[in-house]
Amino acid sequence: VSISIGISFAVLFLGLYQKRIKIRALKFSTLDQPLFVSGGLFLVSIFTLLVSKNNFGHYYIMTFYPASVFFTTFYQFINSHGISDQIKRVYKLVLCCCFIGAANVQYLNRSYRFLFANHEERGSMKLGVPKGFNLDPRMKDWLVEHHSEGNQTILYLGWEASQMLYYEFGHAFEPVYRSANFYWYLSTFESGNQHFFQHEEANLMEDLKKKPPYYIVDCEDLLGKVHNTQFTKYLQAHYVLVRSEPSFKIFQRKNEGL
Repeated sequence: VSISIGISFAVLFLGLYQKRIKIRALKFSTLDQPLFVSGGLFLVSIFTLLVSKNNFGHYYIMTFYPASVFFTTFYQFINSHGISDQIKRVYKLVLCCCFIGAANVQYLNRSYRFLFANHEERGSMKLGVPKGFNLDPRMKDWLVEHHSEGNQTILYLGWEASQMLYYEFGHAFEPVYRSANFYWYLSTFESGNQHFFQHEEANLMEDLKKKPPYYIVDCEDLLGKVHNTQFTKYLQAHYVLVRSEPSFKIFQRKNEGL
């Protein structure tokens, strides 16, 4: 974010500088051109997403406004500078392709199905997809069957499946980890980035000591990918495997006063 702020100030400074020094070829002041300002805003918004480690498709919705302003000012620019009709047609074609690519047919299809579904069909959907998406029903049924009264603490190891478990169970189980998933824990371990991995594991172990989970559910074989860490040693010392399937493993805390 600080880098993006620096780029924004650099763009502003360049515009103020070009305000006084005319560009010989174009004969206009940069700051007076909406195309330059909107293009800078568009680039800064994309760069902000990249440096914030959120380079995932659904986060790019935040660039919708900057992109709309940029493409609008660009269209006005080519219309006001005597550009040939052939170039204008090419621009419209490129703009149409960009829109289709950004719309993502898969998500449009999900939204359409949910919007026009009848009452019974809509009741069987969550987030525009069927209930239990990417979620083994045996895992859910086992946890429901062994759930006691009150909020039992639980730790989900995974990403998409763990998100669906949070969504399915709501407040029936109490999550103990401050992070919503284990994406950065696993990716920093696999990449060998010890500095960031140690930071992620320190947060995890701190949360586990404050509130030890009664169940640990491995939704995506994370324990098969991470070895010889503080967390794996903690699990081996204090938990026992109570249910194992190819798609998930459930560990229960030993009765040892944790």
